[in-house]
Amino acid sequence: LDFPNPVGLAAGFDKDAQVVEPMFGLGFGFVEVGSVTPEPQPGNPQPRVFRLKDLKATINRYGFNSAGADKVDDNLFDFAARVKADPSIKRGMLGINLGKNKTSKDAATDYSVGLTKLGKHADYVVINVSSPNTPGLRSLQGRKQLEDLVKQVSLTRDRMRWGPSGPPPLLVKIAPDLTETDKKVRRWRG
Repeated sequence: LDFPNPVGLAAGFDKDAQVVEPMFGLGFGFVEVGSVTPEPQPGNPQPRVFRLKDLKATINRYGFNSAGADKVDDNLFDFAARVKADPSIKRGMLGINLGKNKTSKDAATDYSVGLTKLGKHADYVVINVSSPNTPGLRSLQGRKQLEDLVKQVSLTRDRMRWGPSGPPPLLVKIAPDLTETDKKVRRWRG
């Protein structure tokens, strides 16, 4: 991946690809939309953001609120049409951060559906298994579970038709609070 600069906008700000163009206009080297779930879901009940004034901290428990892959696809299709008319508005890399629906029994299918619907828009795709607010999601961070998940999503990607630049790379977002031992167990190249 060749980022025009190292400062980007991580997933979570523009969950539904509503403000991709203005974010590139601010000069970000990448804009990552999502996390996007296959089907719309409201996320966790409100309130889900808590301010801890004494600690100067904030806790969020959004839980993958998402308009769903179809709506995000519509928004990115509109963005792509504007880029076609004026390529200068896409000033960096566009990432798509995929999540699974809270009630889904098959995470790999959810990520594969997201990739199938949205991969055509992406310079890179993120398989997000880090949210503590989605039941069972972090259990996908075990080495075998993660290998199986990435293999299935990779197979989906490899079966798709891509343009001359080829398929987007797949990245995996894991929890930031893993121990060093946990991180070593997960180091592998698929």
